[in-house]
Amino acid sequence: TNQTSASLFRRQMEDCCDPAHLFAMTKMNSPMGKSLWYDGELLYSFTIDNSTYSLFPQATPFQLPLKKCAVVGNGGILKMSGCARQIDEPNFVMRCNLPPLSSEYTRDVGSKTQLVTANPSIIRQRFENLLWSRKKFVDNMKIYNHSYIYMPAFSMKTGTEP
Repeated sequence: TNQTSASLFRRQMEDCCDPAHLFAMTKMNSPMGKSLWYDGELLYSFTIDNSTYSLFPQATPFQLPLKKCAVVGNGGILKMSGCARQIDEPNFVMRCNLPPLSSEYTRDVGSKTQLVTANPSIIRQRFENLLWSRKKFVDNMKIYNHSYIYMPAFSMKTGTEP
């Protein structure tokens, strides 16, 4: 059954990855001095220093377990769907790749967001790697209110360069 498959998958994830504790970098799971190997540049590592450590939350900011969640992509499949109510109903909504949430879309995709992902390619393409103007990025992030932005900062060296 689906319930059995979901339980098996959950157990396998917990055994291999411990997502409840390792989903995000925190002060509890990433002490100062720890070396992190970039998963996209296997010959390089980054050592957590005081300035990086100070950016980490003390522990996971999410109340676990999540009772009901929605994961929403940004491929346009929800256009003209009117699914906003169903998407905003769960207590946790995760959105992928900084999707637009302006008023023209919210009837279809909702507006509630607790976590939004931001792939490096999105930062590079839409925000010019934050090199020239960070104002556009900051202005775009306001639509997500107090959501957490989940970025793979330790995939490539460019994610940790000042």
